[in-house]
Amino acid sequence: MSHCLKITVTATLMAGLFAASQVAAQDRFIVVERGEEIVRVDRESGRVSFCRNADGGPVCILAAEERAAWSAEVEALEKRVAELEANSSGAPSSKSNDDLDKALETAETMMRRFFDMMQTLKKDMQSQ
Repeated sequence: MSHCLKITVTATLMAGLFAASQVAAQDRFIVVERGEEIVRVDRESGRVSFCRNADGGPVCILAAEERAAWSAEVEALEKRVAELEANSSGAPSSKSNDDLDKALETAETMMRRFFDMMQTLKKDMQSQ
């Protein structure tokens, strides 16, 4: 399989996956409008949001049970941050620096491969 064909097949598959995820996201919510009020139901989680049209788009507020869950999660995260700050010496560990270096190297390698593929595709298209 030529390099140009591989790139075309990969791009087609990625576009198909993106389109499928967009359709799934559109089917995830049920939206009922009544004048200025909008009720949005998440089919996956069952959460209900109450929205209204403002500034050219819908603005949603949390229902009471969502607000309680959100507040509990914020409190738990604040407690965890306080514990981590208390146990931290202030300097990042060498392990976290190593992990960051590996992540950056991986990202750089991926970008170089992507740009090499694009250059090859460009050359293939110009030679045709």
